[in-house]
Amino acid sequence: MFCILKDVFRIAPLIEDARAQSDDDSDVDDAHITLLANISKDTQDQILRTYKKTIAGAPYLQELMKGDHKKSNELQGILDDMQYLIGQVQSEDAAHLKRRITRYATFNGKGLEPSVFPESKESCAKIGLNHPQLVCMLCPIKFLSEYQKDPSVTKAKLEAGTINMDAQAWPTLLYKAGATGVAGKAFDLTNVQDGLFDGFLVERVMKHVLTSPLSALAGDKFHVSNSCNAVIHRMMTVEAENIAYAAIQACSAITSHDKWTAEDSKFSYRKFYYRIINVIHNLPDKAWATAILQHYNLKLFKDKAGHAAALSTSATSDARDLDEDEDNVALMRKQFALQSANLTSTVKPAPPPPAPSSSIGSEALPPRLCTHKDPSPPASPSSTPHSPSPAPPTPKPRPKARQAAAGKSQVQALSSPAAAPPAPKMHPVHTAPSKASTPLPRKKQKLIQPESPLMESKAEEVETPLRRSPRKAQPKASGKTAKSASAAKKGRGRK
Repeated sequence: MFCILKDVFRIAPLIEDARAQSDDDSDVDDAHITLLANISKDTQDQILRTYKKTIAGAPYLQELMKGDHKKSNELQGILDDMQYLIGQVQSEDAAHLKRRITRYATFNGKGLEPSVFPESKESCAKIGLNHPQLVCMLCPIKFLSEYQKDPSVTKAKLEAGTINMDAQAWPTLLYKAGATGVAGKAFDLTNVQDGLFDGFLVERVMKHVLTSPLSALAGDKFHVSNSCNAVIHRMMTVEAENIAYAAIQACSAITSHDKWTAEDSKFSYRKFYYRIINVIHNLPDKAWATAILQHYNLKLFKDKAGHAAALSTSATSDARDLDEDEDNVALMRKQFALQSANLTSTVKPAPPPPAPSSSIGSEALPPRLCTHKDPSPPASPSSTPHSPSPAPPTPKPRPKARQAAAGKSQVQALSSPAAAPPAPKMHPVHTAPSKASTPLPRKKQKLIQPESPLMESKAEEVETPLRRSPRKAQPKASGKTAKSASAAKKGRGRK
């Protein structure tokens, strides 16, 4: 937020090169060492985070960095435009929050008492340290109990500067409100991080900026629309920078200034911003920092894992922690695991397969390859060759023989006069011509067959060969008669 993009794009590559060379145990450029020696490690980490996020959002900028002088000028122009827009967004967010901050700053959302409408410079002068409800929110958390005991004296100390109001002291508005709706009511000096960054004002300001002004006081009853800033800027999860930005906007909105300023007397919003980011990123208690980010993901996107998990159709991420009895999916998985365990304990293992034998018996062969052994006992060697051999077994009739025998029995049954069914139609018989004779045209004739007990007498059409009668030879005319005939024809034609 408070970065200078030109400096970020100039220093970040140097930090990457210096760290890469230090990892490879190679010599680092003295100019790089001199430049980076004046920048703290936390500031270097912040510059690298800003640089990587900017490149991730606009990869084209990295190509311009590696280009010629023309592309370098183009990069500088783009960075100037981005820097101007950052300032404009900060001012617009601050102006919009001023109109609604009197409702956001009260726990019930009904507005300050006495009522103030900060729409002008005169009305803004009535808020900040000049309003009793806002003094306790701007007061450092360590002096909250003192202010509650004697508000007027504590207020005078704050105005005089006896109680320092700087970025090193967390303001009360960052802490969770108690049952009475007073921010920081349950603060414990022995556990400073308990309830930190869980203030209701920070949550409402973050919703106002990222989701919509209507969602700020809606609790959980709101919808993340596609036109909100979080979706437009492709924000998938809440990060430390988002919490820091909401915190400084909340502090600036309840002060008596009518416009956005980077500093308010001794209070530096720049230091305050980077101090919050440093606490979340570098605090030894990583579990607490993770819980803070999950808390705001749940408040903004209704899922602890962020916006991407809220849009997912899988059931791996839930909006809140449920008991196993309430979560039906968890209960189904538990029951399935118990059923699987019971099945594995009750089912007996299958017996091992029999060991393969060296010789293959006739049972393993197909029936057509099995050799039938004679059940009779073998002949003893004492038997004489003249002794009669046992009669061989009668072979069983084959299926074809059985069908032939059945056919004969049917013919005998049909030949009896008692039961003579009507015979089927006979197909016409074609007589093939002999080899010596030439093929002649055939003529269909009706052939009457004699009646028999097996068939009915019907006239069938049979093709029989039709022989042509030889032509009679005509006598040839003599030469004289032919000439006289042709002469007569010519004479007729002349007449």
